[in-house]
Amino acid sequence: MKRSLHNNIRTLYLMGFCQSFMVVLPVFVPLLQGHGLSMSQVLQTQALFALTIALCEVPSGYLADIWGRRPAILLGSAMNAVGFLSLLWAD
Repeated sequence: MKRSLHNNIRTLYLMGFCQSFMVVLPVFVPLLQGHGLSMSQVLQTQALFALTIALCEVPSGYLADIWGRRPAILLGSAMNAVGFLSLLWAD
């Protein structure tokens, strides 16, 4: 049990470390501006993104209580990956 908990903590730290790089952030604003969005619209898009994250925090805690932490973290990671992969099809 103790070893499993230690591995989980290490995995969460690794996930947080990798997500903190935000490799898409430096190209996100020029990408949106290249699609004709003004800086105001880019900031509105980022505000909507932040609001979506804030609104999904409570249900994710509820899902973690029902399903367990691991499935909730995997679901969140999968949704994050789908969101970033969708940038590949941004025209």
